Amino acid sequence: MAAGRRWPTRRWPTRRSPPPLTTSPPRLPSPPPPARAGVTATLVGAIPFEGIKFGANEFFKQRLPRGADGRTPPVYSLVAGAVAGTLAHVLTHPLDTVRRRMQISGAAGSSLVYKNMVDCVRRTIATEGVGALFLGIVPTVVRAVPNLGIQFWLYELLKLQLKL
Repeated sequence: MAAGRRWPTRRWPTRRSPPPLTTSPPRLPSPPPPARAGVTATLVGAIPFEGIKFGANEFFKQRLPRGADGRTPPVYSLVAGAVAGTLAHVLTHPLDTVRRRMQISGAAGSSLVYKNMVDCVRRTIATEGVGALFLGIVPTVVRAVPNLGIQFWLYELLKLQLKL
């Protein structure tokens, strides 16, 4: 702004309200489709995954030997957590596959664009078969076993330290 120059101001009459806006307020641009594609699938997949993971962990912990204090020793939680995480990943992997496919459709020159989750599942099964929903399950499980085993082991150690 140049020195000495002021913004133009307009004074409204004191008894009248300002004239109504003739245009709608500016809207923020929405993110491009690939950035928001798969968000629903992510949310739909996260809730069952966490529910299965924690529910299966409690189920398996109840079947493990207990210590003198009546609690499952934290080391056994490592095993229960690893098995629970494996089960949760296997059962929810198709949702993860749908999420990934929706996120990459239309990106990097890809012409395949899914309308929604159901469309993605239908097209995937029709073109590649049901097994395509489980592509990548082995590396996912190999990663999940130590990850979730350690997660639940630490969870039980903290509960024991905090006397919860």
